[in-house]
Amino acid sequence: MRQLLRLFVRLVVIVLAFCAAMVMASIADFYLSGWMKTEAAGKLTQGALTPELTIAVLGYAGLLGRYFLLPAGLLIGLGEIAKLRGWLTHALVGAGLAGAGMLVYGLAQSSTLDAVPRLAGAIAAGIVAGLTYWLVAGRNAGRWLPSEREMRESEAEET
Repeated sequence: MRQLLRLFVRLVVIVLAFCAAMVMASIADFYLSGWMKTEAAGKLTQGALTPELTIAVLGYAGLLGRYFLLPAGLLIGLGEIAKLRGWLTHALVGAGLAGAGMLVYGLAQSSTLDAVPRLAGAIAAGIVAGLTYWLVAGRNAGRWLPSEREMRESEAEET
């Protein structure tokens, strides 16, 4: 029962971490693609967050989440099973997912001159998403799984 509760809590943390990663990737992509001007980003710290910008960022985060839920979910599951906890691993996986997603979904709609900066911006946003996920959930990947010592102790108790 205790193991089941640990798994449930871990799944909730993973979902929250994925949502936070998509919001941060959305903000990074907005800023890097030029949709959010530098002047507007400076005003964000002064409390001038407009409802339009909030809705746009959250809507774009939802769109990113829809596109990347399945591939990211598979990689998150593999990372949990393999107990991958490194920040660099999460950053590189985020960059790879964003780059692949941009190649599949985005570059077909971009002109040739615009393709390289958009790809670079998407990869940078993927790194931000990977690091955000790592900060919230990735540092503890696989900790809910029983350790080698716990498995040996349970086997010893059974015999």
